[in-house]
Amino acid sequence: MGILFSVLSWNVKHFKLKNSDTKSILKHINKFKPDIFAIYEVTGKHVYDFMMDNFPDHSFHITEGKQSQEILVGTHKKLHAFTTQRTEFNRTNTYLRPGTLTTLKINNQNYSLLFLHTKSHKTPIGFGTRDDQLKKALNLKAKLDKKTGGKNKAKFIIIGDLNTMGMDYLFNKNIQTEYELKKLAKQAANRGMKILEKNYDYTWTNGNKMFGNLDHVLASNHIDFTIFSNKSKIQVSGWREFLDNTQSPKNSQFTNFVKKISDHNALYFEVKD
Repeated sequence: MGILFSVLSWNVKHFKLKNSDTKSILKHINKFKPDIFAIYEVTGKHVYDFMMDNFPDHSFHITEGKQSQEILVGTHKKLHAFTTQRTEFNRTNTYLRPGTLTTLKINNQNYSLLFLHTKSHKTPIGFGTRDDQLKKALNLKAKLDKKTGGKNKAKFIIIGDLNTMGMDYLFNKNIQTEYELKKLAKQAANRGMKILEKNYDYTWTNGNKMFGNLDHVLASNHIDFTIFSNKSKIQVSGWREFLDNTQSPKNSQFTNFVKKISDHNALYFEVKD
């Protein structure tokens, strides 16, 4: 079985060219040579020249609106792709980030990829907004199923920084990340989807012993993925490579990566035919 396409998803914190280590960012993306890559938190007007010059074989789409941070998606020109902006994820707040839906037509089959950067914060309003955004994503799966020919027919993947950080409410009434993910997994199962296992759970850090499991990939059950040597379908790569088995930095490269490149790891996966 061959690889149909590969995907890299990465929240590059406040990706503004003059403040970013662009050489290291390019190196990290090119390490995987993805057919499709999504960068979250893109800001600044100079990203056009940067992307066009450094990725001449990709076409690009970037979200637009009142939000200060955008989602940028690059798709290799060898793929037959159609990309649109999904404004329903603004949830009546025009300052929230919209989603980006890229649909690929391969061997007369449609593969729909929804790139999302949902609401952060552990406040009740943050948690509730995020929950509503994820419900909308799963409802989109139901609409695609209907167009494809029936329940659980669509080949649909949700990718991104889903900010699954739980909710702080009152004493023992807090909702932990594990519970939020358990709820999301149950909702996904009702749509014929599942959260794909990563080779490393933590995808965000504050650089000082605080880690979060925020970035995920959800996919239709009948899509085939490459299973890597660690038996996972999602490769997590970035600052995690500079930690030892006790979650302690091996050297200064960990701190440098977090501060100068990104506080998020990237997610990489491959879809097979």
